[in-house]
Amino acid sequence: MKKSNLRSYDRSVMWNYYGYLYFSEERYSDAMQAYRNLLAEPESTIPLRVASLYTLAQLNFVEEDYEEGVKVLLQWMEEVEKVTAQSWSLLATAYFQTEDYKKALDASITAVDMAEVEGYTPKENWYVLLAACFNELKDRKVIGPEYALEQQVGIYEILVNYYPKKQYFLQLGYTYQQMDREEDYMLTLKAAYDKDFLDKESEYLALAQM
Repeated sequence: MKKSNLRSYDRSVMWNYYGYLYFSEERYSDAMQAYRNLLAEPESTIPLRVASLYTLAQLNFVEEDYEEGVKVLLQWMEEVEKVTAQSWSLLATAYFQTEDYKKALDASITAVDMAEVEGYTPKENWYVLLAACFNELKDRKVIGPEYALEQQVGIYEILVNYYPKKQYFLQLGYTYQQMDREEDYMLTLKAAYDKDFLDKESEYLALAQM
């Protein structure tokens, strides 16, 4: 049966199948066109529409068309019943890629807050992105350095507790140093040593000066 002989709803189901198939084969351009065709069908159901919009946004991000991806994701947010913390994080990442750091910051904060409401610990990379947003806004003099450092130190304190890695201990210590909090810097370095994170001569020399 030809596509033109199918009802609009049946064509939307067909386009959804093609989109999924092309996506699984990494034929991203074909998948994107299939989902656009689905969205153009007047009888496509709401569940198919919202699922297609979200997938289409992700595909735009895969293809590094972040501006179009943001536009589609915002449309999805308007149509879906519940916007999740994960989707806010996706939006934050896209805004960061377009260098809209203020919107990336706002979306990141929303993602973290919503994750806590939804009952789980925000993901590690969400906090990393949040800290990066403050850093970019500080470098561009959108926000003051003191305010940025205060926010970043809070983020790194969370990271060393939830996701203890050497890089976060060092970033926390370096932030303490910038804030002239030498005692906190040394305590952080000592905590990193206790976890066997120190492996450079300069790090041991700094520790020896305590």
